Amino acid sequence: MKLSSEKIISLLILSLLGSGSGGKTVSGAQNPPVISYPTRINLGNTFKSFDQSQPINKRDIDKSDNAIFAGYSISFEKQKNCTAAFLANKQGVDGFITSAQCCVRNNCNFFPNQSADNVYGNEDDGNVNPIGTVYDIMFGNNGLDYVFVTSKLIDWDNIPYTTGLPSDDGTIVELNPITSYLTLNETGHEVCAYGAKIGYLCGFLEAINVEITVPNPWNGSLTNLSVNEVYLIGEKEFENEDIGGPVYIQIDNNGTTIAQALGHITQTGRRNFYYTPIEKVLSAGNIELTTLQKDNATNITERKNLEWNDTVNIMDSNEQSNYIYAGKRIYVENTATGAGFPCTAGFPVIKPNGIKGILTAGHCVERNNDPNVYTTINNTLEIIGDVEIVAKGDRDGNEYAFIELYTWIYGDPTACTVKADRNGILRFVPINSIYIPKLGERVCSFGSFNGYICGKIIEVNATAEFNLEGGKSFVAKGLHKIDTWNKTGGGGDSGGPVYISQGLVRAQAVGHIVGGGKQGRRNVLYYMPIKKTLDALGGYNIITAESCPD
Repeated sequence: MKLSSEKIISLLILSLLGSGSGGKTVSGAQNPPVISYPTRINLGNTFKSFDQSQPINKRDIDKSDNAIFAGYSISFEKQKNCTAAFLANKQGVDGFITSAQCCVRNNCNFFPNQSADNVYGNEDDGNVNPIGTVYDIMFGNNGLDYVFVTSKLIDWDNIPYTTGLPSDDGTIVELNPITSYLTLNETGHEVCAYGAKIGYLCGFLEAINVEITVPNPWNGSLTNLSVNEVYLIGEKEFENEDIGGPVYIQIDNNGTTIAQALGHITQTGRRNFYYTPIEKVLSAGNIELTTLQKDNATNITERKNLEWNDTVNIMDSNEQSNYIYAGKRIYVENTATGAGFPCTAGFPVIKPNGIKGILTAGHCVERNNDPNVYTTINNTLEIIGDVEIVAKGDRDGNEYAFIELYTWIYGDPTACTVKADRNGILRFVPINSIYIPKLGERVCSFGSFNGYICGKIIEVNATAEFNLEGGKSFVAKGLHKIDTWNKTGGGGDSGGPVYISQGLVRAQAVGHIVGGGKQGRRNVLYYMPIKKTLDALGGYNIITAESCPD
């Protein structure tokens, strides 16, 4: 096989795996629901008596009330537009934190009661209203960047909330209560931020305590700042007016989304941004974070990485262990040795003649002679079907296997996949269509050995050579490559589902895991796009569902 014109990447193969019962079928790719990220949010006048245990729904734009919260659009004298971060109290004075870079040359003179010190709230109609004055500022000292703006509010309220999109379907914008602040001591955490210009974006913590050099806003000299770096998910990027905006972690607290403050946006970049950690600001400025519960966190609240062994797998309870879903562990028989090759079930599909089965990775099959496929049913290893079709580096570079299921024994496959919720508990999510993501989009995967892993697509239509045991190898084409940051798949995860999801409401099939490994500083996964697999099979469709077992 001649591949001189294509880039070949040699990786260790991942023997990877999942399963799913559903009604309708779908053959074409569909776009996911559009999520609108607003740049400003109006609050209803019911705010005065809000329930402090719940997020605030901000869709009622007809009855607006004035309130300052993290994510509010602000401007300094001479119209330097920025974003307010978290509310705070400095030695008995209420106010909020934002970036010192908002206070540029000639619009902050630091003398009391001077017009140059004024800070304004930007309204949707283009008007501005004075909401406070500069009270304390630091830029460069100890690597810090912040300004504390004291509130002089008469008809306005300070509320300890931040903007976010916590609902499962991602369509309802809410204000989430700030309950504490959090210090992150290791990379890989998913964090979110809000800017008044671009809105709500999330990413992964890439680096901690890095030094960047930015111009001093007052004299233009280069100044070193100590910040944390976040690598953004997707194609959107923060802009200059988003500087100062809140950075935080969202957590599901018994059904209510709460937020823990991390800091504020200090510098924007291409596909990344930097934030000043809030604990440094609070310590240096003798400032206390204002929270809903008035119980600032001085002890670090640990947020676990979502590893398989740290999660509760509700799908493998005694009542549900007979379900065959996308993400279930399977074993493909090696007919020569009788051993079982561990992998993960991919998405459920239906043949043109109505026979149902599941997809998995082609290299899970040692030889194509209709080997049996097993999984654990009620704690016993049982045959659930046999392999019918295998492609493992064919002339088109395909890599998949179709397993025909014995549905007369255990029923149809469940058209659901597995996702970890914000508390790390694994949940079923129904599959409702297929989707073709673009370069830079975020996708997630599930392997039956290494669990729930998400990352960003960094290459499409890739060609890779995978090494198997015994010195064998194969070449797959048309793959997509995911940067999975500090997490990686491993043996037994091959074949597992790759998807995008809207919370726990629905998932859209993207592909199945083929392999991965370490490339320089990156952990990567390769997946075979679902559309390429369905096109190769010809006439096969995925099985979909509106809901999943409880």
